[in-house]
Amino acid sequence: MKSARTILGGLALALTLAACGSSAGTDDPTAAEGGSADGPRSIKVGVLPIAASAAIDVGVEQGFFADHGLDVELVTGQGGGATLPAVSTGELAFAVGNPISVLIAETQGLEMKVVSGYSESLGEGHDTTAIVVPEGSDIRSAADLPGKKVAVNTLKAGGDMNGKEAVLKAGGDPEAVEFIEVPFQDSLPQLDSGNVDAAWLVEPFLSMALTDGHRVVSYLYQEAIPGGQPTMIAYTSARYAAENPEIVADFQAALTQSLDHVQADPDALRAVLPEFMGMPEEVASMIPLDRFEAELNRDAMEAIAELMARHGLSDERPDVAAVLLDD
Repeated sequence: MKSARTILGGLALALTLAACGSSAGTDDPTAAEGGSADGPRSIKVGVLPIAASAAIDVGVEQGFFADHGLDVELVTGQGGGATLPAVSTGELAFAVGNPISVLIAETQGLEMKVVSGYSESLGEGHDTTAIVVPEGSDIRSAADLPGKKVAVNTLKAGGDMNGKEAVLKAGGDPEAVEFIEVPFQDSLPQLDSGNVDAAWLVEPFLSMALTDGHRVVSYLYQEAIPGGQPTMIAYTSARYAAENPEIVADFQAALTQSLDHVQADPDALRAVLPEFMGMPEEVASMIPLDRFEAELNRDAMEAIAELMARHGLSDERPDVAAVLLDD
C-alpha cells in the first residue's frame, strides 16, 4: 500500500503562491469593478492553500457568483500575513482567512471588516485540525509540549494561540513551547527529520499525517474553545466596503449560497479538490471537512479576542465589534 506521502506526490508543488480558480479577465489587480455597467464586475479574492478554501471555488463553478454579477479570480497566499496587506491596499477585493489576523489588524489601526463567516472547527470528535507527533514520540498530550518545538504555518495565528491555551488548560506552561513557522506542506518533512517535535496541521495534511502513522496529541481548537470556533472568515477593507456596498452585498449573497451548498453536499467540495489543490481523488474523497456557515459565531469571536490578549498575540484585547461590517 502506498503511503499518503507517496499518494500526495506533487501536492507540495501545487501549494505555492499562485493564482487559481476562474479568470477575472483583466491584468489590473485593483480592477474590483471591472467590466461594463451591464457586464460582470471582476474581483480578486485571496484564499489559503488548504482544503476548506475550495468551498468558494465550488461557488464559482456552480455559478453563484456569476449569478450575482461577479467574475471571481482566486489568488492563493500562505497565510493572513500575506493576504491581509493585499486587501488593505486594494490589490485584493476580499480574502478568506483566519479571524486572528483581522483582529490583530484592528489593534494596529488597519481598518478591516468581516463580511461573512466561512468555516468552523468541529465541536467534538475527530476535528479537521490537530497537533500531531511521530508514532514513537513520548509526547502524549498538550501537557507534554512545553520544552518542545511545534511547527505552525504562521506565528500569531490559530496554531500557536490555540496551542498555548490547550497547554495552559492541560496544566503546562504555554510560554515554554517553542512555536516555529513552517508552511503546512513542509511540516511533515520537518517533523520526520526531527527538526520539530510536533506539528499543527489542517486538512488535507492532517489526514496525510495520520495515514502515515503519526498520532494526534491535541485537538487544540476544541480544547481551547469548546464547541467550535471560526477557523476562517471572509473580510475586506473598511474603505472597500464603504466604496463598493453593492459588490459587498453581492459577494455576501454568493458566498452564503456557496457555503450552504457545500455544507449540504460535502462531496461537491471534495470533487473540486483534485484540481484545486493538485490532490489525488482517493485522498480528496476521504478527508473530513470543516463546518461551513456564513453566519458568524460572535461569541466564539469574543472568546478568540480574549485568548489573543491572554497569550500575547496582541498588546490589547481586540474590539470584535469594530471589525464587524454590520456593527
